[in-house]
Amino acid sequence: MKKIFFNEDGTIKVLVSSLAVFLVLFLVVIIIAFLMGDSKPAEPITTTTTKKTTTTTIKLCNGCKVHFKNSTITLEANKEVDLTELIDLEKVNVRALKFAIADPSLLEVKGEGEKVILKTLDKVGTTTITAQYDDVETTMNVIVSQNYIASASLGNRAYYAYLNRETPLNLDISPQGMPLTTLDLSIADEAYASLTETNEVIGKQIGETKINLNMNGTLTSAPLYIIDNRILVKLKKETEYEEVDTITITNTINTTYDISIQIEDRNNAGYNASSLKFDYINAGSLSSNVTFIGNDPLDDHNYFYRINLTYDSGVTSMENYSLISISLPDGSKTRVKITR
Repeated sequence: MKKIFFNEDGTIKVLVSSLAVFLVLFLVVIIIAFLMGDSKPAEPITTTTTKKTTTTTIKLCNGCKVHFKNSTITLEANKEVDLTELIDLEKVNVRALKFAIADPSLLEVKGEGEKVILKTLDKVGTTTITAQYDDVETTMNVIVSQNYIASASLGNRAYYAYLNRETPLNLDISPQGMPLTTLDLSIADEAYASLTETNEVIGKQIGETKINLNMNGTLTSAPLYIIDNRILVKLKKETEYEEVDTITITNTINTTYDISIQIEDRNNAGYNASSLKFDYINAGSLSSNVTFIGNDPLDDHNYFYRINLTYDSGVTSMENYSLISISLPDGSKTRVKITR
């Protein structure tokens, strides 16, 4: 056996040894392949993993403080105040707060640079403001009050007061909602009406006079009609009718306006469209007349008319208007003024 792998001098026969090693390795591979083919394939192992979802709530207000300094404050109308002067804050910036106002006609919150401003609007009254950050909330009552009327005007309209009844005056005042007791109001002819201590009008006899307002030495007047039945005029704007007293025009062409006239009949006198009387006062380049269109099928006391307005370009005048007076047999009256 030794002579097979070794030479006589003791060295290894390389070729014979290599063949022997190759044969041994070949036999080993054959045996392994046989064993693998004879064995059954391993069953697959299935592993089920259950994922558990958890919700983590991050609290933004970790030890922060948001609290109004006072439960109630009183402010004048049309004023501004920095909200940091009204609220105690710790670990939170005022700009991160959310604000809610119960009556937005009285207050508004606005940002000005790094500041947040609480502004009172042109109206008196009481409301609440709420500041919130995360789950922290604080509320304060705000009274918008003033002991004087900043401005007042009669406006470009007529006023109406019922016979033997107190009728409040709807004036243009600032701030809105102020009582009229401090205004210097008067009736031009007190045979027709008088004023109460709260400046409401009581009609004494049906007819027309004027109401006067003295505001800081400036006297203005407006027509005052004492009525028993209201005659309500509305102008058609697209598909809706809106109450109107004055129509201001900018064009210089003949045109028409569709209106509705609603008649009040408090004493059941049987008033209808034929009860209405139309009178015209024309000045300058404008003139008008009213034509009947028809009854309102949805309201027995409402009627449709058309105003036909004529513009005369050959007339030059400082005043250009057409005044339409509408009256009932009892003397109740209203008016529509078209002007440019």
